[in-house]
Amino acid sequence: MQPIRLEIVKPMVSAGAIRAASIIGQKGGFAVVFNVGMQQQPLATRAGAVRVFSRSDTAIKTLHELGIRQFSVDTTQYQAGTLRAPRPDIRKRHQEAAQAVSHARWMRGEVQSTLDKIERGEGRWHSLDAVATELHKMVDDHEATPTATKRKRKHT
Repeated sequence: MQPIRLEIVKPMVSAGAIRAASIIGQKGGFAVVFNVGMQQQPLATRAGAVRVFSRSDTAIKTLHELGIRQFSVDTTQYQAGTLRAPRPDIRKRHQEAAQAVSHARWMRGEVQSTLDKIERGEGRWHSLDAVATELHKMVDDHEATPTATKRKRKHT
């Protein structure tokens, strides 16, 4: 059985060249098979391998989108299972992405809140030079404080 790609199936359905379609259960999912002339051809992935749907409703939706409303379903060989190995790294990436989105929302809120305060006259802009000058002054004042006036430990 030579797999057939979706882009080729669409015009064949329109031309009436597909005589019938079936959803065939197998280990881990469902394949869609078309009767073309005297041959059976399964639906292919873009890479050319047989397309296996993990859920029957997705296979049904694909047939409906092609305009095929009548088809047979054979679940005699169906075995529940997964098509792909579990990917715990995906869960971690999704969690990290959700945290990043949450942080970005928070940050946008903080920025907008500050801009609103400035617009209402409750806040003001500080230039980088003014902030740097103030910080340098604070450091200089701290370093200039005599050690004698700093708190000393009591020795027992």
